[in-house]
Amino acid sequence: MKKFKCEICNEEFDKSQQKSNHVRWHHKDEEFLKNFRENQKKGFEKRLNNKLGEIKIFKVNCEKCKSEFEVNEREKQFPLKEKYYCSRSCANSRITTGCLKKGICVKCKREIDVDKRTDLNRCLCSDCREESRKLKAIKPKEIWICPVCNKELKLSPSQIKNRKYCSRTCLKRSSLPKEKCLECNKDIIMYRSNKRFCNRECYKKFYLKKRAVKVNYQWLSNFKFSLSQFSKEFDFSLIEKHGWYKPTNKGNNLDGVSRDHMFSVYEGMSQNINPLLLAHPVNCKLMLHVENNLKKRRCSIILLGLLERINNWEIKYGSFYKEKQEIYCKLDNLNSLDSSKD
Repeated sequence: MKKFKCEICNEEFDKSQQKSNHVRWHHKDEEFLKNFRENQKKGFEKRLNNKLGEIKIFKVNCEKCKSEFEVNEREKQFPLKEKYYCSRSCANSRITTGCLKKGICVKCKREIDVDKRTDLNRCLCSDCREESRKLKAIKPKEIWICPVCNKELKLSPSQIKNRKYCSRTCLKRSSLPKEKCLECNKDIIMYRSNKRFCNRECYKKFYLKKRAVKVNYQWLSNFKFSLSQFSKEFDFSLIEKHGWYKPTNKGNNLDGVSRDHMFSVYEGMSQNINPLLLAHPVNCKLMLHVENNLKKRRCSIILLGLLERINNWEIKYGSFYKEKQEIYCKLDNLNSLDSSKD
């Protein structure tokens, strides 16, 4: 069997293709690759010339304006097209059968060819169209504001007359139900089910106020009495066994005892209940802090039970506060509450 030997490294191959690939990729250099590509290109052009003929310059006439121009095409392929156009404007202005219809210009009443999709009541000739464009450029424009999204647009007076909304999305939003902004009381369109504010600023103002009310309510509902004052009302055995709860940075007693609001602060705030009633000793219960965390927002007594316990306390010890406290209060007027004890 004939062997093909590499002239550079003397390695033998069974086929000539294996040897050529070996030389190309193992002993390649820039000159070799350059010559290889040039020879490959020449061979490809030679095969095309034999099959389709050489590329030559031919003179043709434009189908639209009848002007003569030159095209480069192969001998055996010419003419490659049925119709030739000298430019894109001539190609686009050609008359295609079935695409045009007869119409009358609305302004000058001249008969013209128009696209079959054009409305005959609005068609214009080229001269009238140019005149209308010039008039539009001269007309002064005014600022128009969309009533839905408050977007500003520069429009002519004729456009403003017929304009109601800036887009189709605003048209859809206009048919949606409206509600009041929780902060500024302006009308807002409910294109989203959870939209409650007209803008981001109102959202921030509202929740800053709400946060301030929440902090104030929590401070007023905190227990401010000492357990030693009413030692008969509380069981101190849990404190003796587990000690008071302390976080990791202040003693690290996570299994200790803490005070629990039997009627929770969250429930009191949601029902607009006076926070001083929640700070009363009868609402206090000693329990392990772990159990207190598991309880979360739940209440261990109802509001009637809390009021009944307060009445029993007043019979036994007298009123806890100087003034009689109302059951409900407005969250906006928390500063007016008198938290002084009797």
